[in-house]
Amino acid sequence: MRHDDDQRALNTWEDHAEHNEERSRQDQARQQFEEEINPQRKCLHQCFVLVNAITVTTALLMIIAQVLGMYFKELSLVDYVVRFYMIGLCMTVVLNELEWTSMVKDSQLLQNWITRGLVYAFIGILGIEQFQASPEFRGHSNDEDDGDDDSETGNPFNAAALRFIWIISNVMVGVGCLYVVMGVCCMQIISRRLRTDYDERLVHATHARQVTAPPQMV
Repeated sequence: MRHDDDQRALNTWEDHAEHNEERSRQDQARQQFEEEINPQRKCLHQCFVLVNAITVTTALLMIIAQVLGMYFKELSLVDYVVRFYMIGLCMTVVLNELEWTSMVKDSQLLQNWITRGLVYAFIGILGIEQFQASPEFRGHSNDEDDGDDDSETGNPFNAAALRFIWIISNVMVGVGCLYVVMGVCCMQIISRRLRTDYDERLVHATHARQVTAPPQMV
């Protein structure tokens, strides 16, 4: 009698284990299917996308700062040329990061991360030099050298705009240095592999959704 009870308990335990195993396999299959139809970027790929977004945002902010400076401040011809040159460079950065034009996409100078980083750092250095060459900066430096605490030199808006340019320019220099470091570490190769893998999974997901979609009523 006791042997029969032990056998039934053993059979019950085996059935329960098989049920749990089957449920685990179903959950894994369901999770795998969800990943196939809704692919996600890997963590490192998301980091590259974040760097891309920061670069685009920084370039757009530099464009805004240059335009506002031209609108609210009287500039010489040379200043206008420099600002238009900066706007053109920043637009090139945006187009390059978003890969919108074939001219930028086919540029060997901008496609290699090392040279791209050097170009971005150069743009940032131009912005810093633009800030340091401004009368507001020179007047503030002279006040500090004379021990004068008066910070009302020039138009306060011009000083704030130039300070904004200085901050954004330093961010652009940092982004350029980051691209150089990533290029030296061969991270561009990893980025291309991650993008190719993600694109392939997107194509597979589109095909899987089409196959599993219910037939439409005619």
